[in-house]
Amino acid sequence: MTQVNMFEIAARKKLRFESTKGDLTAEQLWEAPLRGASGFNLDQIARAADRKVKSLTEESFVENRSSKASIRAELCLDIIKYVIETRLAEDEAKLARADKLKQKEKIVTILAEKEDDDLKKMTTKQLKEKMASLEA
Repeated sequence: MTQVNMFEIAARKKLRFESTKGDLTAEQLWEAPLRGASGFNLDQIARAADRKVKSLTEESFVENRSSKASIRAELCLDIIKYVIETRLAEDEAKLARADKLKQKEKIVTILAEKEDDDLKKMTTKQLKEKMASLEA
């Protein structure tokens, strides 16, 4: 099942996700914190959904059927997992971008220092020539 299908089914079936702050829609999952001490976070929501799936999935050694409730619970868990994976990937990408920006700023600073050093090493005549070329 694709992500688009998962979210379409969630919308059509009006799936709700249990949390300590009440039932959430799929849209509200994107706003919930990944972690947190309050008990309201995606990790706790996923754990509760996982417990629900396990409680509804009774293993049969003869039949391989799933109830509508267990299928619904598994879909909820899959959606929560997808939101978590996506949010973690976005956070990782954000950290990588911030690190690159920090490195670029550092390089720009060092380049400016090196250019200053190069200018300081120039003779008076070379500096005057450079100044003249800049004014032209």
